[in-house]
Amino acid sequence: MWTRSVLATLTVVTLVTGCSSGGDGPSDASGQTIGEAAAPGEIDPGNFRTTPQAPFGTVSDETQGRVIEGQRLAEFVVLPSEVDPRLLDNFSGTTGAFAGANSVRGVPYTDGQVDVLARENMMLGFASNASYRADEPGVDPGTRNALYLMVMRFPDAESARRAAQGLIEQSYLPTEYSPAAVATPIDVLPDTLVSSKPTALGGVSSDSFTARGDYVISVDASAPAGRQDWVARSIATAVDRQGTLLDRFSPTPSDRFTELPIDEDEVLVLTLEQDADNSNRDRRAVYGARGAAHTSNDSTKTLEEFAKSNSDRMATDGTNVYRSVDASGAAVMYDMLKQEYLGMGFEPSAGSPGVPDSSCLSKDTTVGVQTACLLHKDRYAAELSTLEDETKAHQMTAAQYLVLDTATGS
Repeated sequence: MWTRSVLATLTVVTLVTGCSSGGDGPSDASGQTIGEAAAPGEIDPGNFRTTPQAPFGTVSDETQGRVIEGQRLAEFVVLPSEVDPRLLDNFSGTTGAFAGANSVRGVPYTDGQVDVLARENMMLGFASNASYRADEPGVDPGTRNALYLMVMRFPDAESARRAAQGLIEQSYLPTEYSPAAVATPIDVLPDTLVSSKPTALGGVSSDSFTARGDYVISVDASAPAGRQDWVARSIATAVDRQGTLLDRFSPTPSDRFTELPIDEDEVLVLTLEQDADNSNRDRRAVYGARGAAHTSNDSTKTLEEFAKSNSDRMATDGTNVYRSVDASGAAVMYDMLKQEYLGMGFEPSAGSPGVPDSSCLSKDTTVGVQTACLLHKDRYAAELSTLEDETKAHQMTAAQYLVLDTATGS
């Protein structure tokens, strides 16, 4: 599900998993879109696609293959809420798969650290991060507890070891925004390199780097002043659990990145495309429960939704499509998503005309009215959102329903 807590800060064309809301679908003689205006009360998909997308096949180049491998890795990356259950406020802009050193320049690494990653040929990785919610009682938004975790893959174990050493050495240097850091080893992590420094707003922050085989586990934890114990404990927990998860991951050999399928389970083809003027192929993704939880604003709830609905996949492009084992599971996912929106202050609003088993909700935000629509059809549930464009949301809902109707033949 989308990181709904930040959706309202984005433009209408951007969804909070990092993909855009559906764009105008292609129109041709095959009838993929419906161009004529629908009569009042009739289903109206506007100009959006009404049939599944064409099969995606394999990746088009090695860079895209590295991103897909990073998305595979997501299922084996620690969730911040597994370190501390209050770490739920996801920073969506820095969560996700990445390929190559330049993709992490500035967030979270300095130019010097990026140079280290480039020198050691960092190939790919996945990042996940979250903080305490700013509106929690007793939480200072400026110094709230936060955890940023990245798992990075290198060509070999020696490259990973050199990268970890280079990253920690760069962390000791002062920057424009922070003073020099000092080494602060954690006794239960003898193989982890750790540095600490005060934050600009008066908190404390520690960076840690652990080489483990061909990977580097990077954990940055921060907290209010006087909470260094929480920082050290969180790093220790994250590193320990991440090592266990990596031991279970079966990586793709680097010479086979170009053979990776984009949509192995044929769920991504059931989404609507991103807007044409805001499209980015690397934001398309297919995740299991854990990968989806990384992108949500309540990872614990997302895992619960997947478990209770017997769902195993979430595909995200211009919309989100969830796959359950059967129709009853999809209905459970739909109901749980709806309850989550209601819990976030959304209120029921006008639905998409003619679309069965669907509902729309809206919320007045500081940047306009956000409309979210949900539906379920056969073993699939779907989710989409727009800002200041209820008509677009209704048309996308209609189009998404017709896509699923075509795919399921029901």
